Amino acid sequence: MSSRVVQRHRPLTGHQEAIWYGASLHNFFKQLMTSDPIPEYLLAQRLRNRCIDVLELLADGNETVRQFGSAGYFNWFFDWFPDEDAYDPPSAMSQDEVEVATAVLALMREACDATSLLVTEDELIATGWPSRIQQFAQNALEVFMTRGRGVED
Repeated sequence: MSSRVVQRHRPLTGHQEAIWYGASLHNFFKQLMTSDPIPEYLLAQRLRNRCIDVLELLADGNETVRQFGSAGYFNWFFDWFPDEDAYDPPSAMSQDEVEVATAVLALMREACDATSLLVTEDELIATGWPSRIQQFAQNALEVFMTRGRGVED
């Protein structure tokens, strides 16, 4: 079994912090504290939007590695996609979205398996993985943005 756990070493800032921990996590815990459960369609839409967030970061390629570190590059992706098991996409995704997201997932798993656990940003960039993934992520993002982001409230 491959281990994809990588320790984060740079904190999130600005917009990324809101994406990853602020708004979505706050709303998630707020909903858990209420007696009304989150409707399945709303949860599915939120998860689809998080996929868009991840694809936006991957679509920036080497810049994302430099901004968030090699560990953050992989960890943030695998916070929203399974690192080993089968992908069970949110029901809000179209078939085309599932196909491109699954292709990016396969590439990220391959990159993670091929990359040393302790790798610097420059070493990760030198492998060429972020650039290869960037192309797939940009394509996937185009597919997702055909429908755009969904409402989260």
